[in-house]
Amino acid sequence: TPDHLALFGAEMALIRPPIVFHRIQMDERMTPAKWRAQVCAIEAAATALPAGSTTVVFVDEANATRIMGMVTETLLTGCLDGRRLRGAIAWVAAINPPTDRVDARLAPGPGIAPAPPRAPVPADRLATEYVVAEMAPPLRTYILDVTPLPAARAKDSDAFLRSFILDRCAGVRGIVGRVNARDMAADPHAARRAAFNASWREFMRVAIVASQGFIASTAARRGGDWVRMKVSIRDMTRTILLYHFFLEPRNAWVFLGIPHLDTGVGACRDPLLLQVPPASDAVEAARLHAEQNLHWHSFMLALAVVYVLRLEAASVTIGGAQEWLREQYGEVVADVVLGRARNAAGVVVGMPDDDTIVRLHGRAALGTVLDGAVRRCYTMQAVPYGVAPTQALMENVFAAVVCMEASLGLIVKGPPGSGKTLAVTIAVDSMRGDTSVHPLMRLLRLVRKCAYQCSARSRSDDIARVFQD
Repeated sequence: TPDHLALFGAEMALIRPPIVFHRIQMDERMTPAKWRAQVCAIEAAATALPAGSTTVVFVDEANATRIMGMVTETLLTGCLDGRRLRGAIAWVAAINPPTDRVDARLAPGPGIAPAPPRAPVPADRLATEYVVAEMAPPLRTYILDVTPLPAARAKDSDAFLRSFILDRCAGVRGIVGRVNARDMAADPHAARRAAFNASWREFMRVAIVASQGFIASTAARRGGDWVRMKVSIRDMTRTILLYHFFLEPRNAWVFLGIPHLDTGVGACRDPLLLQVPPASDAVEAARLHAEQNLHWHSFMLALAVVYVLRLEAASVTIGGAQEWLREQYGEVVADVVLGRARNAAGVVVGMPDDDTIVRLHGRAALGTVLDGAVRRCYTMQAVPYGVAPTQALMENVFAAVVCMEASLGLIVKGPPGSGKTLAVTIAVDSMRGDTSVHPLMRLLRLVRKCAYQCSARSRSDDIARVFQD
């Protein structure tokens, strides 16, 4: 009956855990101190509620503020200043809708010049254009991006690296892709690939862990400004991303001079592979060796870009003794191959011996791969007459070309007159797309230079205006 239904509804309302609502109104006057105070007050109220209660916080106009990092951290991770909030708190936020103009009611902050009028936003960019500010990544993302994990979370870092390598290699054709039982039954050479896959992935993991340990221990021994040089998750992921970058047929042909077995850019023209029937064992064996060689060179060059180029090529004085850091790092990679590598804590992180990896290392060590790629890249550049091809200049040009093609940030550090600006200028002038002078450079993207000369009076809005214009 209706009376029974009404009674049932009333009883259900009584036994349901209470839901408490809070609202935070955001605007350009919101400061970090005000945000912390409001969030802490809501946390205290949420923890005082009975068990099973839920607190819902509605953040209105969440992007109408200048503390987007703090706001995004709380909304996406439920943390405040890196500390997870207590209580059952659900966050709901509303952001300003897309617009093609700046709201005139939003006045600039103290010391900040008014932004110039913006042109209408294209339709494909409306989804990321907001009245005040875009949704910034959480502050914890920046922390993990530029600083190492604490020692207590070393296992988490290692687990992340294992998962990242396996995930990135799952879709790669060749020696690191997953090989199932059906493939091994249909192709006898697939079993050899499957046996090598595990060893190769483990080799990459141990090599990255040993590299992180070498850079960290070297920075600690050198002291001074080197103490601020950190290794982080970013170095791990960047190594694997560059490894896949050099695996691409176009990039392998441009930077490594290694042709792919397939048709197309840099296709292999080996007479043996063209004359022998595709199903023969000779072709499959040659294909497997070529794939292993390509993956080895790609990974060695990725390690060199991330770890080697940050080290001096000349000897340095550490503790009163002369040391050659690049040679020491090469010995670290050799120790990984031979199962003698150590991590940052000095613990041996060896791997199963693999004759193929030992053979690849014997044919092309890390220094050989890097030197060949640097010189090959420099010969493709439009270098002005009279410029001496010093080792520092060639390496800076190589790093600039790779990072611009791979869309990675690059900071070139050195004393005045060491060729930092010259290297970037040479790389930009040579990367002209289809109109590049060298045929191989035509396979790379077209680069347009946008420069800003920093000084003691530089401000963030001045830099932003250069790129907006």
